[in-house]
Amino acid sequence: MASSGKSDKLSKFEMLKLLENCRKERDDALQRESVLKEKLRQYETRMRSSEAQRQKLKTLMAETKELKKQVKTLRTEIGLENSPSFNGKTTKDVVNDLL
Repeated sequence: MASSGKSDKLSKFEMLKLLENCRKERDDALQRESVLKEKLRQYETRMRSSEAQRQKLKTLMAETKELKKQVKTLRTEIGLENSPSFNGKTTKDVVNDLL
């Protein structure tokens, strides 16, 4: 009987040790989950920011294209495209020459 009692205590000790290991594994897993969730949140934030920058660039490129068309039309209307003294000059150079 004495050995049976000793066996029970060893079994309880092993059970407590196993329980301790399981708790540690659980805590470690929760910590890893927390770290991964934070990394995912940061990644999603960067992705949204990148997409917003892409859209802004796309808008600016469209605006630039439209402004270039308008400048070309205005240069033609005021005769800069046909004038030998201004032919081939940028709009900035033309403005500087006129000042």
